[in-house]
Amino acid sequence: MTGDLGTYIVFALGILVGGLLFNRDFRQKFFVGFRKFLGQVGRGAQDMNKRCSGRTEARREHKEPVREKPEVQHVYREVHQRVVCPVCQGSGRVYEKVSKLQEGAPGFKPRAITCPECEGEGKVWS
Repeated sequence: MTGDLGTYIVFALGILVGGLLFNRDFRQKFFVGFRKFLGQVGRGAQDMNKRCSGRTEARREHKEPVREKPEVQHVYREVHQRVVCPVCQGSGRVYEKVSKLQEGAPGFKPRAITCPECEGEGKVWS
């Protein structure tokens, strides 16, 4: 940490420019965040200007007319419940997939694994 502060600043700027040039996700996130930051700075400057300008005139604001509620209101409700898993039929275990040659071979024992759909619980949400 005995280096020059300018060296650290140039190093940080190099990393930033490299990220902007070569990483699309970083570039998008950076400019979205930068745009939000500038918007907040602009809004803060407007608020400061309003407070410090010394105007005493009340500013008229346009108000939208109040809409009345419609007579008919639709309520959509979806009820979820746990049902038996269609993959393992509630056992929580399924047989591992193997090739057709192994399936009918003498002495072959299929291996049971936990069901990937219900994760061994035997029930899934409908």
